[in-house]
Amino acid sequence: MKNGKDTYQVTVEDFQKKGFLMSSGIKKIEHPAINMLKYQLGSCINSITFQMTQNCNLRCSYCPYSNDQIYKQRHHNTGMISWEIIKKGIDFLKEHSKDAETIYVAFYGGEPLLNKKLIIDAMDYTMLNIKEKKISFGMTTNATLLNDATLSELDKYDISIMVSLDGGRKEHNQNRKFANGEGSFDIVERNVKNIKENYPKLFSKLKFNTVIAPGSNYSSIWDFFKDENNIFDFNKVNFNTLSRNYTDEDIQYDAAFFEERNYETLKAYLMLLGKFDKQNISEHKSDIEHIFSFKEMFIPRKEVPEIAHPRGTCIPGVKKLFVDIYGNFYPCERVDENSEIMRIGNLENGFDIERVTRLLSIGTTTEKICKECWAFNCCTICPASADDGKSLEYSADFKLKKCHGVKENALENIKDYTMLKEFGFEFRMEELLK
Repeated sequence: MKNGKDTYQVTVEDFQKKGFLMSSGIKKIEHPAINMLKYQLGSCINSITFQMTQNCNLRCSYCPYSNDQIYKQRHHNTGMISWEIIKKGIDFLKEHSKDAETIYVAFYGGEPLLNKKLIIDAMDYTMLNIKEKKISFGMTTNATLLNDATLSELDKYDISIMVSLDGGRKEHNQNRKFANGEGSFDIVERNVKNIKENYPKLFSKLKFNTVIAPGSNYSSIWDFFKDENNIFDFNKVNFNTLSRNYTDEDIQYDAAFFEERNYETLKAYLMLLGKFDKQNISEHKSDIEHIFSFKEMFIPRKEVPEIAHPRGTCIPGVKKLFVDIYGNFYPCERVDENSEIMRIGNLENGFDIERVTRLLSIGTTTEKICKECWAFNCCTICPASADDGKSLEYSADFKLKKCHGVKENALENIKDYTMLKEFGFEFRMEELLK
């Protein structure tokens, strides 16, 4: 603290005294896609994800459906999607994807394989009725039900499988447990080993989603996936922390997590600067992609547009249309289905353009402050992160609670970008991949 100000405030003020990090200069908040919204929703949808069930055979401690401590809005139930809804969903996708070159149909849960027959039926129906486009399928699963009978059926399709795996036996079983409290690691390991040995096509498109929960040992998880003696390919892993959306809980990670995480980020920087062996590039894929996103964000501008919208908002329904078991539409699978704000239509009536427009124009909720914000082009607040899951309208106060963290992160990105530029890094991906 300095004169009652935190480090962030002091740093920003120092930059501003030198003419940097000034107000955006925007005069009106409006998303550039607004004028094309009806066309995009009518002809350009390229993905649909079906919630196959709201039930699961696991009770993961941090899951939004099975934990009353962190996420309180949703609960497991026995609800299953019907064939009628799936058929209508695929027909809807066909009708609204006329200008999309490829389409993607995905299956989500709960645990989607509890409704396996309809997954197979959905893929067959899609291929039978949509012949003029490239089609691919995807599924997110806990992998406990990937037995030989299921794998033999899935092996006939072009499907990518995302397996939830939180590391080695200790780390995984800490949170991913069956309803009886037993850990699920051993059965996941056995099923993945079977896929690798007997279903090479499926294994080539197999990926892992790893949630690092508070209290987990980051270095142990990292070392587990790097171990060449296990069957889990490091290049196929996506690392994530717990979402801070839809919870009032203060999710805290300890100092050891940040020390270990920052050490791996440092190695990515050293590699980019030629101080670290490039053979490790795959280990730092997410860090490198994040660093390269700076380039677009910090391109000098000769002039500032008068009308613009903060970054961070996709076009709801176009790239990740999510259909719940009742046929309701949501922007993606990460939102809370109980949120009225996030419900953007249904299979019976199509899109609610007014609601989609409201999500797309989230910046108007805090227009005055956004127009004056130095981090306008660095904003990462999406509609889900500004939704409390309870209100019928966006709350400016709730949205603004997320702003300080976003600006702190943007400031750190600026520092990292500046450091790399000072050391002569040119941000040319093609050279990095040589």
